[in-house]
Amino acid sequence: MTDLQDTSHRSLLVGQHITGKNGDNRHGYGLRPHIKALPCARTSHDGQQMTPSFAVPNFRLNRGNLRFLPHLIEAGQAFDIHPAIIATIVTAEAVTRPLDGNVSWDERSQNDRGEAAGLAQFTRSSWLAHARRIGSVVNRHAEEKGMAGQDGTIIDEMSLLEARFDTRLSLFATAEMARRNWDYLDDRGLAMHARGIGEVAKILYLAHHEGAEGAFRYLIGARPAVSRARLESNLPPRLWPADNLARAARSAYYAWLEDYIDRRIDVRRYLADSAEVTVPRLARLGRKKPLRLMLLRLRGLGSRIRAMAVSRMG
Repeated sequence: MTDLQDTSHRSLLVGQHITGKNGDNRHGYGLRPHIKALPCARTSHDGQQMTPSFAVPNFRLNRGNLRFLPHLIEAGQAFDIHPAIIATIVTAEAVTRPLDGNVSWDERSQNDRGEAAGLAQFTRSSWLAHARRIGSVVNRHAEEKGMAGQDGTIIDEMSLLEARFDTRLSLFATAEMARRNWDYLDDRGLAMHARGIGEVAKILYLAHHEGAEGAFRYLIGARPAVSRARLESNLPPRLWPADNLARAARSAYYAWLEDYIDRRIDVRRYLADSAEVTVPRLARLGRKKPLRLMLLRLRGLGSRIRAMAVSRMG
């Protein structure tokens, strides 16, 4: 895949003040009736706080991708994920094509093995899992189209997998997955709400690629083992270790993953003003000292206790 170029002179800047003083959405970005807006967390994002109705104070998109703008805004609004983060995830996943002197994501993207498809490269197993999860955007779409039953049973798998190429559905599923991963990691004590947008984008892509638990284990310095099959399905053959030792596979895999994410995930590409945004290397995020790990785990335990107390009060 070709890296998306940073063509700032040919970019659309999305307004710096989309919400009013009381958080009212002056641009009227509405949600489709079957998409339920989630409560918005107030996040720092390098000093740019979200309002309860979701603001996009700092966002740009190159002209080759302007056709995706409405869906990016809508998906971000639905799940309280900055559209620059969604765009960054797509950039790391989708194939790019030349378009009118610019570059554009290819909504018909597929990996070489044909296992992953669409803008965010959902695999068959991942997409079907989304479809079976009652209430998810993919589940509701599948039920409405007769691809799945009310209990999540898959009825028409072929048509359902083809739906990965539905631009709006793919972007919504990406945003929904990012929100679910955010909440999971925050509940585990990683304080997502206190991190800058450059760091958050890398962590959410890590979770998109590795799963929320895999990302959590990486971030606390307990990297999961990597099977030979997983290594070979992600790394080019030239990076495969010569021996079959588990340690060699894990070392090679995470070296590749860190390099890939550091090259691909830079949210500043989609921020009109990124002067104060820092983008740390992924390896730095995964190096936690024992005392820090203990504090993170205690914070996660406190979060879960508070959540249980709130649910009982409700």
